This record gives sequence, C-alpha cells and structure tokens, in this order.
Amino acid sequence: GLRIALDDFGTGNASLSYLQKLPAQTIKIDQSFVLDMLNDPRDFAIVAGVVKTARMLGLEVIAEGVETVGHLQLLEALDCPALQGYLFAKPMPAEAVPAWVKAFNIINYIGNSAAPRNHLMGITDTGLLGAHQIRVQESIQYLQGKGCLPERILGRDDAEHCHLALWLNQLPDRAALPVDVDQLHHRLHQLLRDHVGPPGSPQARQLAQELLETNAQLMDVLHRFLGNPHVR
Repeated sequence: GLRIALDDFGTGNASLSYLQKLPAQTIKIDQSFVLDMLNDPRDFAIVAGVVKTARMLGLEVIAEGVETVGHLQLLEALDCPALQGYLFAKPMPAEAVPAWVKAFNIINYIGNSAAPRNHLMGITDTGLLGAHQIRVQESIQYLQGKGCLPERILGRDDAEHCHLALWLNQLPDRAALPVDVDQLHHRLHQLLRDHVGPPGSPQARQLAQELLETNAQLMDVLHRFLGNPHVR
C-alpha cells in the first residue's frame, strides 16, 4: 500500500533513470521549470515533455510552483491534472488547513482567467500557441495597469525565440505561411518595445487595444491559412 512520488523531478538526482529503478506512482515537476514556463520556451518544452512522458508511463504528475492564473491555464492545456503552488495557498499552520480546504473552490481561479480558452490545440498538442495567447493577455493587462509584463518580449531577438516562433517553426508547411504572419508577429513585439508612458495611462490603454487587434488579425490569418474551423 505504500506509494512513491519523485520530488523535484528533472533536477539533481531525480532523473529519468529512477523511473526504471523505482516503483513510483507520481512525478512532481520541479518548480524551477514551471515558474518560468510562460517566459522561457525551453522550460515550457521540458514541462510539456515530462507531462507527456508521465501519461505514457501511466504515472500521476504534479506541477510545483504554480503562482499565477497563467500557469494554471497553460498546465490545464497540457492536461496536467494536479497543481501545487502559491496561487492556491502559502504554507500555513496545521490548524488552519481544515478551514482552507472547506473554503477552497477551483472556480475562483478559473473564473478569474481573462485569456482566451481556445488555443488552436487542434493543430498541435504542444500548447505553445496557448502560451503565446496567455502572454499577449498578460501584456494587455500590464498596459492596463494590472500585473507585470512577461519577460523575453522586449529584446531584439525575442520574436525569433518566443513560444509563437517555436510553434510556427513546427508547422509542416512553415515556408508557405503568408508573409502577414511574420509581419504581425514582429509587430506585437515592436508595439511593446515602442511603448512609452506608465501602465494605465491613456496611451498605454490605447496600445493595449492595438495589441489586442493585432493579435486578432494574426489569429485570423492563421485561421484562414490552416483552414481549421476551431482557430479563432
């Protein structure tokens, strides 16, 4: 009846070889990968790979380090069923746990989600485009005076290495994409690089609207090119 979980999987001694040697039932993905999965496509790829590997091996998987609704959304898109992190609760004394459990409702977190729910997952199951959509929404919220700007957006080469770039590069007909796709993609990054003025200002709110419209145009071009009725 004893169950085994591999903690901090992906770091230190918690390696793939343990899946061969130990009768483990659960993998806990180390928070060092989860925390930055919305900013670094490499961390995202590691998390996605571990989740898929766990499913193929019939193992439970738990993601550590879930601190934002964006993390929750993306892990949900990857079909990661169990999450752990400060989004839900910080460490608390034992006597406080029963009241927290009684008051907990996952709808309180999903309901606060402002990012689009349809992430073109019918085209690829990597979730990279879902990460792009969440990053766009977080950028819009930042311009509106809420939250922080995602990392790896303002650099000159970030458009070549972001989640959307990796998703586009995985398309089998990448070379046949309309030129509008790359133009609109680079414009998203350029709009934020050119931004002046504090978040929440009229100029920033106008830019947020332009960012939203530019991303909608990009999704529309992809929709028409890929001919997928689920693309929005």
